[in-house]
Amino acid sequence: MVPTLTPRIAWTLAAVSVACLLALRTIQGDLVPDFYDLGIYRAEGMALRHGWDLYGPLPGVTGLATYPPFAAMVFVPATFLPMGLLEPASVLANVFLLAVVGHLALRLAGVEGRRLTIGTAGVLAVAVWCEPVQSTLGFGQVNLLLVALVLADLTVLRDTRWAGVGTGLAAGLKVTPAIFIVYLLLAGPRRAGATAAVTAVGTVALSALVAPRATWDFWTRHLVDDRRAGRPENVSNQSVRGWLVRAFGDRDPDAWQLAVTLVVVLAVLLVGTVVALRASRAGDELGGLVAMAATGLLVSPISWTHHWVWCVPMLVLGWQRSWLLLLTVLATTATYAVWALPGNDSELSWDPLQVAASGPYVVLGVVALGVVARRRLPDCTACAHHR
Repeated sequence: MVPTLTPRIAWTLAAVSVACLLALRTIQGDLVPDFYDLGIYRAEGMALRHGWDLYGPLPGVTGLATYPPFAAMVFVPATFLPMGLLEPASVLANVFLLAVVGHLALRLAGVEGRRLTIGTAGVLAVAVWCEPVQSTLGFGQVNLLLVALVLADLTVLRDTRWAGVGTGLAAGLKVTPAIFIVYLLLAGPRRAGATAAVTAVGTVALSALVAPRATWDFWTRHLVDDRRAGRPENVSNQSVRGWLVRAFGDRDPDAWQLAVTLVVVLAVLLVGTVVALRASRAGDELGGLVAMAATGLLVSPISWTHHWVWCVPMLVLGWQRSWLLLLTVLATTATYAVWALPGNDSELSWDPLQVAASGPYVVLGVVALGVVARRRLPDCTACAHHR
């Protein structure tokens, strides 16, 4: 006799899954000694706290600051803690945020009650093994926080005056979530979109008061300098532009290559936005949000693999179709294959087969758009309840 899956059993299995992952990564030494981005965050906060050049060389790290000054303001409290405490705290916080993202995505899909509790545990147990989540844990990234802030505006904050604040804060922290401000203004709730825009502008104004020089430098110079974040041809860059740079074999494309890239990116932006808006207006809010997220990731100049934590809502998108759920799990797990390709700055000399294999997330994003475009909700009553 197969035992009934209860919330207690589901959460026990989720805890075992997370524990196994952390134990495995610790034994391998892949998780504990890294936290590259977490170190940069702390250094950004340190620079702001001591009045150093935020966008120059940072103390104790090799990377450069790539976020707006508002993010450095948020990171200031981290400067009062040693990395030895920040690292485990970052892992625990991201595991918690992973559960929050799963919970909010399920709510947006109309899942309620006991199924919501069990589903949240299930998403946590599976999603923690997906490559973007593992990269987020290893780097000490903030991606799951950004996803949670955007999802909160469409769920727990939706019918409150605070709807939109989460998206605005996310955009203030990392800029790229600003695409969801446009989404809210077009798809609604438009008041939340307006609130998000005002909140984002408020983060800029606040940072201008606290760090006027850094704010000016970021918004007038560093925002458009994507080389600060790393090499665009790096296999970790899973955007359309990154894939095309590897295909062209030239990080400084000529006019023809630039034109091709621009046309492809604009086409993806147009198609993706239409798919997202049609889904939202049909009552499929989760599908609309996933489509907008996939579009943003595809058209961004730099989309590192850990940016693709939107694979978690994609998993939830397959909740009502077992074959689609299985396909999504396989797709987000198969992306590990990208690390089997030769690195060491050799991407520009890859052969066509290696280039083709270097864009699994681009394929995942395009497939996600196709799934949302063809998706039909079996019952939109729950969706209407959340609108």
